[in-house]
Amino acid sequence: MTFEFYIEQPIQTKKNLIMFGKGRFYRGEDWYDFENESVLLLKNQLQNILSSVELYTFPLEVVHSVNILFTVKKNNRDLDNMISTVFDLLQKAGIVSNDKIIDNLTASKYKEDKDYTKISVEVW
Repeated sequence: MTFEFYIEQPIQTKKNLIMFGKGRFYRGEDWYDFENESVLLLKNQLQNILSSVELYTFPLEVVHSVNILFTVKKNNRDLDNMISTVFDLLQKAGIVSNDKIIDNLTASKYKEDKDYTKISVEVW
């Protein structure tokens, strides 16, 4: 079975939103706004899935594969940082128990007029 999730805003990466202050690193307010909004969006989509599927319990403990399609207006973001962000969001939203359980990953990035991300999580 495949579960699909969408994030309809540009994916922010943690590396690009790290601030320096008083000798320490910290994430800026922009990162936390993005993270909170994205997690809420994913949780709402998960609730819709839970209402129609009773076979699976979330967070998932076994994931066969994750396919991620990024569409971006500007092709200046690093793919591996974007993947890392999506994995963190999947975990925080309660979709996967830990990103280390993902056995297979496919990720693609395309330039288009609109920023959005389609995430397909496949379980057996």
